[in-house]
Amino acid sequence: MTSKRSDLGLGDLGRIEPSPPAQRPDPQAVRAAAEAVGFVSRAPAPSAKPSRRPRRRRTGRTAQVSIRLRPETLQAFYDYCDANDLGLGEAFERALALLLAEGKCQD
Repeated sequence: MTSKRSDLGLGDLGRIEPSPPAQRPDPQAVRAAAEAVGFVSRAPAPSAKPSRRPRRRRTGRTAQVSIRLRPETLQAFYDYCDANDLGLGEAFERALALLLAEGKCQD
């Protein structure tokens, strides 16, 4: 082996200086240019639905029921619970208590 390195023909690399950092384009100008050529954004549209507060509470209830309802019935139940600041389980228990009191449901 020889101690001399072979010449790659790149010249003196010590003279190379880094280029200045690229300037970021103005976001408004980019948006205007995109709209001008008809670009359609894939970003999700803002939700029109108001966000509702979470209904989960620590209540000690551990049993679960799964039932099929019409969408409008479920929405009415949710609306009632929200308007009366009730959890879903608490509203269900109250409804059952009313049915039992009316005699329409047996133990």
